[in-house]
Amino acid sequence: MSQDSEPVPQPREHYPLSRDLLSSARLHLQHTVFVTGLGYLLHPDVPIGPGSHVAEIATGTGIFALALAGAHPEARVEASDISLAQVPNRHWWPANATFAVLDVLQDPLPDSLLARYDVLCLRHFVSLQPGDPRPLIARLLSMLKPGGYLHWQEWDLTTAAVSAPDGTSTPKMQALIDYIKDPARHVARATWVGDLHQRVEAGEVPGVELVAYDRVRPTKPEVIAMHQELMALGTKEVVASLRARESEASVEAAKFEKIAHEAVDECLTLGRGPVIDQEMVTWVLRKK
Repeated sequence: MSQDSEPVPQPREHYPLSRDLLSSARLHLQHTVFVTGLGYLLHPDVPIGPGSHVAEIATGTGIFALALAGAHPEARVEASDISLAQVPNRHWWPANATFAVLDVLQDPLPDSLLARYDVLCLRHFVSLQPGDPRPLIARLLSMLKPGGYLHWQEWDLTTAAVSAPDGTSTPKMQALIDYIKDPARHVARATWVGDLHQRVEAGEVPGVELVAYDRVRPTKPEVIAMHQELMALGTKEVVASLRARESEASVEAAKFEKIAHEAVDECLTLGRGPVIDQEMVTWVLRKK
């Protein structure tokens, strides 16, 4: 990966949301919900030891890579994204972590990245991968050494549901879920999140074996408030993203903003009792 001090061509911007401080705060909340809800940063079936070479793709704020570098000072961590706008200044990088610009979707991948890593980590890529994930998996596997591990985590947005105290009616929050799950929506088409593990086990994903598969709904008391805040912050980002586009998207922004605002207001009116959550999924795949 190209270091940030080197002149590199800037890749095209795929990211559909924002990169401001509020967006970074949302990503930090999301990271905390995942780690607290799952009880681990990296799945325990992924081996890391002295000399392990680890990559994180689409690092965002760098929070996962920084936490991993701190937990495994014996390993080398290289994190990348199409933009480093949300990553801390180089002054704050630990000695065993670096950050670089990389567009993993751009052809071809640099030769220097092929068969380079022992472990490759990826989280929250579903907004860029609504369809068949196998071409992306093949690309990621090309970056791994034989026997290397792919650690991939996503929300399964198709499992979104309201959890609330008994007898609580939440029609506005349910309306937000119905909007998100509408088959016309981008994320609603990411049905592969629900059955990828089965496809791997059935041999439909070449060159890989399933080592571990976790599916958890994060209803621990310590993450409920953070989940409610993620709903508010995330929907604001989506509205802003839609407004930045042309014609039909701006009309859709007004519609979505009303639904989201009413859902957040309902949550607050009900004393922050109800929460919209969805299952967190982790796959550990091993390159054959």
